[in-house]
Amino acid sequence: EELGKRKEYYARRFPNVDGVVGLTHNSGCGVVSLSPAHLRENLTVNNLIGHPNVSGRVVVQLGCEKSQGSVIFGEDRLAPVLHESASDPKKIPLITIQDQGGTWDTVDKIVNFVEQQLLPRANRRRRELIPASELILALQCGGSNAASGLTVNPAIGYAADLLVRCGGAPFISETTETAGAEHLLASRARTPEVAARFLQFVDQYNTYLGLGGGTVQHNLGHGNMAGGLTTIAEKSLGAIAKGGTSPLCWVNDYAEKVTQKGFGFMNGPAYDPPSATGQTAGGAQVGVFSTGAGSCFGGLLVPWIKVVSNTPVFEQMDDMEINGGRITDGTATLEDVGRQIFETVLAVASGARTYSEKLGYSVV
Repeated sequence: EELGKRKEYYARRFPNVDGVVGLTHNSGCGVVSLSPAHLRENLTVNNLIGHPNVSGRVVVQLGCEKSQGSVIFGEDRLAPVLHESASDPKKIPLITIQDQGGTWDTVDKIVNFVEQQLLPRANRRRRELIPASELILALQCGGSNAASGLTVNPAIGYAADLLVRCGGAPFISETTETAGAEHLLASRARTPEVAARFLQFVDQYNTYLGLGGGTVQHNLGHGNMAGGLTTIAEKSLGAIAKGGTSPLCWVNDYAEKVTQKGFGFMNGPAYDPPSATGQTAGGAQVGVFSTGAGSCFGGLLVPWIKVVSNTPVFEQMDDMEINGGRITDGTATLEDVGRQIFETVLAVASGARTYSEKLGYSVV
């Protein structure tokens, strides 16, 4: 009840602020210093902090971890929270728990800094009209079933093609969900170099899975099999359909910033939360999440539009935005649903709230 009152209090004072989120990780000391895994973690955190949907930020560290703020962001970009330079928007405010007397003193200082500095600054910002060509759109699979590759995924692909025609940058991820269909995606590459980089990531994942005694076939989950999928190739054919029919213009590694236009691919796992985190770190402002079994997924920095493959699940779960099952029901064409997805992306980018946002999945 007290938390609800505080949210209402801040909402009244700062009506132009969508919310405050906490981005946490537990790998401050759990990696080899400056190893590839450590550098990838640092890149991810760095890019999340600089995400276009973030208006203000403050970094909290214990003080003795390997993932020091100075290592992740660079000493010259940091400013102590209690120093006047911390109010400079170009600086990254940093607070160290071991220097502040413990948890509660740190919490009090953070709350005061956010309330006095960050919230007023964010509240002064106003939306500006920009073209759809500025959109970076993340496309993600979750809990596919036999209908996904026939309805929702190709409809998302139709929306992706519309965004490409506008000059935007839709992209898929989930490397293991291209297995068995990787040759089809590689054949769409704009250059041999783009195809080679994509196939290199596929080979790396196969090697990684083999080290743990697994194969890409193990990517099929209980919900996939219960929904009628029997092989990873069946799932992959539907997964890459989210990318439409446009040429594959670029390929990024996990969490790398998206800097090119057109349809692209990001190397990443099939597990939704870390995969979506990489896409968010890459700069996606909006995400579209396809599901056959239903999902309540919601990202912290990016609003996710959930599109379901069949009408029974859409009617059963109120977390969905769009019913792709209308295609097999005969009440809508693939193009109808695809255009609805595209228009919903534009609406959400313009401020419309998703179900996960309304339920509070995206803010703390």
